[in-house]
Amino acid sequence: MKNSINPVEIGQRLKALRLKFNLNQAETVAALDVEIQCSQLSKIEHGKSLPSFKVLCALADLYNVSIDYLRSGGEPVSNMEPSGIFTENATEIALIQAFRAMNIAEREAIVRLIDTFGRDRGLDKNAA
Repeated sequence: MKNSINPVEIGQRLKALRLKFNLNQAETVAALDVEIQCSQLSKIEHGKSLPSFKVLCALADLYNVSIDYLRSGGEPVSNMEPSGIFTENATEIALIQAFRAMNIAEREAIVRLIDTFGRDRGLDKNAA
């Protein structure tokens, strides 16, 4: 059984996922909750560098795949809970990116606005 990590294969999988979600490298970097530069993502995608564990986890979360899938291939098993929501919609991705870029006070204001919007329409945020 082969246990070696192949940076080229990891990079190919990451690039394929990024393209599947119609993201460029700058959008991908902006969507992550970790510090990484576009130049570093490019090196990773070209197999010239391996991502740190923190970056690997963030990319797996972003693309909704397991770390095992990124490392060794196979079926792209989802990391999401059964009730989790994930989107490939560019507008929703942009909203998530904007939310992640906000400070705590801005995020809290948006959450209050969404809660009010939902209550006005009879939506229960706790309903699954």
